[in-house]
Amino acid sequence: MNKKISLAIALLACITSFSHAQSFQEGFMLKDYRLIYHFNPALAGESDFISLFQVSSSNRNNVGASAFIYPYDGQVVTYLHSSVPAQTARENFRENNYLTKSYDFNLFSYGMFRNGAEHTFELNIRGMYAISAPGELFMFAKTGAAPSTLDLSRLRAQGDIYAELAYGYSRRVSDVFSFGARVKLLGGLYALDYNVTRLDLSMSESKYQADIEASLDLTDQAVGFAVDSDGYMDFKDFTYKGLIHIPKSYGAAVDLGIAVYPTENLTLSASVTDLGGIFWYFGNASRSSGTVSFTGLENLSSEEFNEEGLMTQANTLKDRFLEQIRLSEAETKVRFKAIPFSANLGAKYSMPFYDRLSAGLTGQYTGYQWMPYWEGRFALACNPVDWFDCTANIGTGAYGMVWGAAGSICFHHFRLNVALTNGFGGYIPEKRNPLKPTYKNVTFGLTYDL
Repeated sequence: MNKKISLAIALLACITSFSHAQSFQEGFMLKDYRLIYHFNPALAGESDFISLFQVSSSNRNNVGASAFIYPYDGQVVTYLHSSVPAQTARENFRENNYLTKSYDFNLFSYGMFRNGAEHTFELNIRGMYAISAPGELFMFAKTGAAPSTLDLSRLRAQGDIYAELAYGYSRRVSDVFSFGARVKLLGGLYALDYNVTRLDLSMSESKYQADIEASLDLTDQAVGFAVDSDGYMDFKDFTYKGLIHIPKSYGAAVDLGIAVYPTENLTLSASVTDLGGIFWYFGNASRSSGTVSFTGLENLSSEEFNEEGLMTQANTLKDRFLEQIRLSEAETKVRFKAIPFSANLGAKYSMPFYDRLSAGLTGQYTGYQWMPYWEGRFALACNPVDWFDCTANIGTGAYGMVWGAAGSICFHHFRLNVALTNGFGGYIPEKRNPLKPTYKNVTFGLTYDL
């Protein structure tokens, strides 16, 4: 084996514990970012390269810590504190409040340029989890009072992990046009989706009553729950299967893109990525529906008003609640779920008086099923010497202003890329957690030109 290739593999293997992949939008502005086809498969390179085990993690929320944390007497308190007016807290919550977090593990990438076209091969592990809760739930915790009927039907939690095997092809057809596409085979490893479609909580002076319909879809790869004779899921009887398994869920997705070069200094880019989904097999698919009421402590004498007596009452209420809304096994266990797709636009112009300086615009729309997101940024980039490249951007998104910065250093065929994207706003005292809604992405990556 070529000594340079051996050295590259050895070094890349040594940094697998902390390497991260470059952010898509920052990568568009860098001159020689090898994984630019993640942003648009039509943007082909002309160098063979390899990249091993890169990781990208990001998080997004639409409410921010400023809804939960407030300054008070030189310190910070939660929104439940008496110093925070209920109206102030209400204004900072949204009708639907959510948090998402995603991870992309690029286990291996190989790109080669042959006969005017670039071919890329990749193996990735991708995952995401998200939680959502209605604002009324937080305000109920704040005030202890609510309308006669409280609608909590937007409670949801979901997550998935899947493997992705991808092949990409891009070609520059002429001086002014190029196209590209990537085909991805997906193997579902693990998924969970808990969705409350109806939860009406009615309250009066004499009792609380909950009317609920919910579903729980859980792959049976790690845990398998038994079903009793009445068709209900028995969560006391389950089998632990471990985390190493062969996928039972499969799917596919495609990336499509074009690039136009009206002049030598101008690049226009448009692409759609991750169009597709997975047919998930949920071995633990279940549904629940029922009504349960609570009228207070029942038949509790003064002698029983102690920790043991209260626990007995709590267990009685819990058993009654579970009996009313027991999860029954669903008839259909295979469901198609689309993966989040992205639509990307970009324009980059190299200055005619100094082609190492460029300005650009990028835009992105991400189509999550119940939490879509968009943003647009203006960027500047500079490549003062062949071995160093940098860019910075500023823009606005669905939940406020965002900024980003990235740099790339080349040494002996290695390319080191680092980037940060974050939002504006104050920070929690003595901590660097942002108070405002934001989309945050911290990245680090290394490739080797063959």
